[in-house]
Amino acid sequence: MELLYYLGVMSARTAVLATALFASGSLALPAGAVPKDFKAADTLMAEVLSGSLGKPGAPVILHVGFPAAHRDSRIPGAKGAGPAYSTEGRKRLSAVLAGIPRDREIVIYCGCCPWEDCPNILPAFKIIRAAGFKRVRALALPTDYTIDWVNRGYPVEKGIPKRE
Repeated sequence: MELLYYLGVMSARTAVLATALFASGSLALPAGAVPKDFKAADTLMAEVLSGSLGKPGAPVILHVGFPAAHRDSRIPGAKGAGPAYSTEGRKRLSAVLAGIPRDREIVIYCGCCPWEDCPNILPAFKIIRAAGFKRVRALALPTDYTIDWVNRGYPVEKGIPKRE
């Protein structure tokens, strides 16, 4: 329960889910809440990522969605990697990956729509894994970035990002 306090104020539903996950030793979503084509271990809860921001050993965060969304509002420190559904986005993602050591943990997110329907998250996940990264997870944003991150009070950066 001390870890739940550390992660900040949560809704009752989130607290119950987080308690079950931490008790089981998992920081991922339970299998029933995982989108099709992902395993529970391939996901990361927003509460966990939020608690790691700015700390030593924090994962590399890649926004794999639309550039306009990344320019307007993003998770602090996230790099724009382009929308993975498009050829241009896949090229941008590959260029960003070239500068990341293969042993680093990577967390990807899009947040454009419910992640079951997202055209970007699964292609990006597959590209990153195929590039030799083993420690990659999708941020659990089941509804979208605004509802599941911004409206829950997690940190955001706004405006044009510093040079990436």
